[in-house]
Amino acid sequence: LVSSTILDAHPLVAAQTTPQAPAKQLTGAASLSDSEQQSLWKAFSEARREIRSLTPHQASMPENEDVLYYASNHGQRIRARFREDGLRLESGYPNRDWNGLVRLADAGKPQAIRQEGTRLEYEYANGVIEWFYNRPDGIEHGYILNQASPSSTDGNIALQVAIDGLTTEKTGEGLQFLNDAGEAVLSYNQLKVWDANGHSLPARLQPSNDGLEILVSAKNAAYPII
Repeated sequence: LVSSTILDAHPLVAAQTTPQAPAKQLTGAASLSDSEQQSLWKAFSEARREIRSLTPHQASMPENEDVLYYASNHGQRIRARFREDGLRLESGYPNRDWNGLVRLADAGKPQAIRQEGTRLEYEYANGVIEWFYNRPDGIEHGYILNQASPSSTDGNIALQVAIDGLTTEKTGEGLQFLNDAGEAVLSYNQLKVWDANGHSLPARLQPSNDGLEILVSAKNAAYPII
């Protein structure tokens, strides 16, 4: 498993509310037990984050040209439009106008695109599966490497990820995505990598001219790296 998480660089602070006196009689969701309420809100949250195919009306909108699936991450204020050539990320704020296309470089068109619930996968001819998981705390982005790449040297892997429309810069152990004005709009961090035996592999993120690189030390690792 090679995964990182995409987060809004300027998250909202929750508004404070004034406690109200309890109602004399509980109705609706309030009448449910704690476990029932948790199950209800979990289902509601997953429904809001579901990756959905477009309706004919949505597909006719100019902003959805070439878009196959759409999702929104309300917690991070990110909109995600999945196309055949990659994922286009957009601001969910009305006063922030930026977007960027994330795609696996030099992979060509995917052989298959699979969607279920809050997860979507692109499967490529080179044996790489790219996946996105729309989580409450951000959009998790990862890869499954079924075999060593011919370009791998001494067991080292370098995944090239192109970012069109945004630039990247190093920040701590992660990266930031910047808009045309040089403002940070997204964070890309929390990189984790394991092989098929569950061994954690050393890995790091670094910016590149076209986007970013994921560098993994995979000498003696068991494939697939999942």
